[in-house]
Amino acid sequence: MPASQPTDIVDRMCQMHIERRDRTRRKKAKHALPEDEIPRIHEVIFNRPPILPAVYANLDDLVILKQELYYDYRKVPDYRKVYRDTIRWIQEYPYEKLKRGEQIRDGPMMLELGIRGIVDCEVDPEQDMMFPAILELLEGLTGLELPLLSLNNKKPPTVTGNTFQLRKRALAACAWLNFQSQFCLDPQGSLHAIMERPWLNNAAYYANMLCWEGPIPFIVIRIASYLTTLQKRFGVDFRKIEGFKEMISMWRAYDDYLVWQADQEKLRLTKVRSAPNQYRCAADGCGVQAINKKAMRRCGGSCHDSVKPYYCSHYCQDKHWFVHRYACKQGLASPPMIDDDGDSDWVDVEEYDTSYPNVYLPDWLVWSEWNGPEIFLDFPHPGRDYKGEIIRVRSKTFGPEFLRSFRSMWQLSLEERLVQEVLAERSVDRSSMTGKSRPRPNIPLCKTCGCRHVKVARRSGAV
Repeated sequence: MPASQPTDIVDRMCQMHIERRDRTRRKKAKHALPEDEIPRIHEVIFNRPPILPAVYANLDDLVILKQELYYDYRKVPDYRKVYRDTIRWIQEYPYEKLKRGEQIRDGPMMLELGIRGIVDCEVDPEQDMMFPAILELLEGLTGLELPLLSLNNKKPPTVTGNTFQLRKRALAACAWLNFQSQFCLDPQGSLHAIMERPWLNNAAYYANMLCWEGPIPFIVIRIASYLTTLQKRFGVDFRKIEGFKEMISMWRAYDDYLVWQADQEKLRLTKVRSAPNQYRCAADGCGVQAINKKAMRRCGGSCHDSVKPYYCSHYCQDKHWFVHRYACKQGLASPPMIDDDGDSDWVDVEEYDTSYPNVYLPDWLVWSEWNGPEIFLDFPHPGRDYKGEIIRVRSKTFGPEFLRSFRSMWQLSLEERLVQEVLAERSVDRSSMTGKSRPRPNIPLCKTCGCRHVKVARRSGAV
């Protein structure tokens, strides 16, 4: 083979990457709205059944981990299916059976053992699986000579039932383990710690291999996003640093994700513009929005359709009645407004409070009244390095009161937030975690279907 051929191949690969990157940038500029209209969005999606058939330690952590590792970020299955599958695996494969599967080299059981060991869910507490053991177990499932196996001079073992999907999930778990390890040691946030320790570089290495073929799990996006945000903190572009700039597939997947996210937000905003009042709670200060029209409940009064408000809950309707009552009672196209002329004798006899109390919620207020429709709430990112960016909390199972409480918590300072978390941990109501019936409002059961329907208020502005 001529000595110049390898160099030519590398040059051609670099040229292909540059052309692909340029196409991605052109596509992003074509489909995405201007940056001043669509800020950077950090989405948090969390759904949990209010009542679970069985309770296991760290079950929610295990479900979230599988959502991060097992599925493509564009095609995450319904949360009910993930919970059902996770509980079924725990019931059918207890810890002793998984250990036996490790001895006979059964691939699916070895993967399940490693995933449970990461979050400490239904494993033997007297035989805690340590980080090196879990990572070596997972690297062995990939069929590749990865960093830890190479360090110990070991080769991947022969495993039965080792499919492409299983190898991909094991590789994603390796990326997650190394990524989390970066935050478990002090000092965790310094540039020196990031550059000197191997964890973040190894995580990017695993993430890069995950992008070569097949679905791209969300852990890839999380790693690339974290490396991108470090530029604001330290002024260092990790796309150009030795050891990270070679992760071409990971950076390309992240660029594609930004394009996909911008397209999704553009489609949502286009839909909202056609009927903005149907996708946002009308109560000032609430901020809860809907993904589709079915999530909100409209006013049942005689108000004009152009001003007919929609609400996320009865509480917001009662709160907003002070503003909406004129249009609702008289059927006006807009409520009458009286301008303040600056007269010192002017006295407001009524005031509209737009604030929401930041209190501990009873258990029945944590969950949504109407299960199924998805709601979300946006608020500015509290981090000093994330100015202009927003956090979006989405859920199909948690109610608007819970989302507003979450927003209030993150708008506090770090010291106040830590105090609130300690107090919340002491006073949390765990009745919903035990599989017992949770307290509900006094709403009668329907004689036809046996469900609790929303009770219609008597006045004209009823939901």
